Amino acid sequence: MATVLVVDDERDICELVRINLELDGHRVAVAHDGDAALTELERVRPDLLILDVMMPGRDGFSVLQGIKEGDPALADTPVVMLTARTDDLDRLKGGIEGALHYVTKPFSVVGLRETVRAVLRGGAEPVARRRVQQEALAELARLEAGRADAVGVDAAVAHDGDAALTELERVRPDLLILDVMMPGRDGFSVLQGIKEGDPALADTPVVMLTARTDDLDRLKGGIEGALHYVTKPFSVVGLRETVRAVLRGDAEPVARRRVQQEALAELARLEAGRADAVGVDAAVARPRLTRLEPGGARTPAAPAPPPLEQWREALSARQNEILDAVLAAPTLRAAAAALGVSRSYLYASLGRMARKVGSPNGPALLRNLRADWSEEP
Repeated sequence: MATVLVVDDERDICELVRINLELDGHRVAVAHDGDAALTELERVRPDLLILDVMMPGRDGFSVLQGIKEGDPALADTPVVMLTARTDDLDRLKGGIEGALHYVTKPFSVVGLRETVRAVLRGGAEPVARRRVQQEALAELARLEAGRADAVGVDAAVAHDGDAALTELERVRPDLLILDVMMPGRDGFSVLQGIKEGDPALADTPVVMLTARTDDLDRLKGGIEGALHYVTKPFSVVGLRETVRAVLRGDAEPVARRRVQQEALAELARLEAGRADAVGVDAAVARPRLTRLEPGGARTPAAPAPPPLEQWREALSARQNEILDAVLAAPTLRAAAAALGVSRSYLYASLGRMARKVGSPNGPALLRNLRADWSEEP
């Protein structure tokens, strides 16, 4: 039979579930908080996880997120939530985050045993999870539209960057909710591909939903074209409000331009060491991306670069074209205008070039190349 891990801070609940599952022939392990759950999950590697939500420290949603976005060997573990939280939004959040079933307390032991049996006899977890996520997203969309009893609301799900672009072309959605850390093509690459690709899709509003909480990641999202940046663990109520605001807000190009200006202004304040400054008008005083443009803040010198031509050999034809434009222009703004692209595109391109040639980052690459360029005849 199967191995089942039961996680609940109420020991009586754990004991009740353990006894009944053992009567069905299952092996049962128990944990009483979120951190212990992740430790036991790694040790036991169960066929099924039964998970409470409200626990001391790390709650069940945080544990669920850690499983589905963590070790690939554990990400496909089927999860059944068992909780006293009965709100529909909590149930939908469970489905969106990756739980296959959501059982509320007080519960029927017979019903729980049937649920366990159904999960263990069902199809592959990724297939079942995708179906549950689509159903939860569709129901959330109906709630957002104020039509809880409506039908025909389409919701699509993709689990990596390439699949996201394929689904975007197929579905042509009114809104895209996009993770950052995904296998293969990450969310920033997907976002860039959308905003600089097919004009028919470029105005799709994008909300980033990610575990990356750093301010620079948030600002990068805004500069690249996302309208909102929501961090995990997230409030379903807050996500609903964000979705509602986007769908009822300004036209995407107008909203995107406003968010980009705000992000660039905040980045300028951070670069100037004035993160608490106020009143900077990005439309009047253009913020300088001092990590990228000459004459900005100094950073420790990078190791001496190899010759320019050696770097060129490692770059693609398009990257060399970008490099020529950047080196020939006095600022990134002028280089972007010459290439017909955005400064955020150049920002991302320099970062990719830096990684390819082993430079610490885009700004170091640009400083070293400008120095090398000035020495050429």
